[in-house]
Amino acid sequence: MEMYIMLTMFIAVIGYAVHVDIRKDTEHRKEKDQWNSERQQLLDRIQAPSFDHLKQAEVRAIKAQKEEPKETIKLEVV
Repeated sequence: MEMYIMLTMFIAVIGYAVHVDIRKDTEHRKEKDQWNSERQQLLDRIQAPSFDHLKQAEVRAIKAQKEEPKETIKLEVV
């Protein structure tokens, strides 16, 4: 009987450890994605020929995200 209790406790501890590890991995991935995004913004800023050029590129990107896809009309031969 003691063996089953110890085995159950061991399985519970291992399960909890795996759960905590997965949670930390998810948090680490979010932090890494945020860091990569900030890094890319800084690289864009450094590599831009001028501040005006950088702002125009940002405005174009925002407009492209807001635009709805245009409908395409396909003509078929009858």
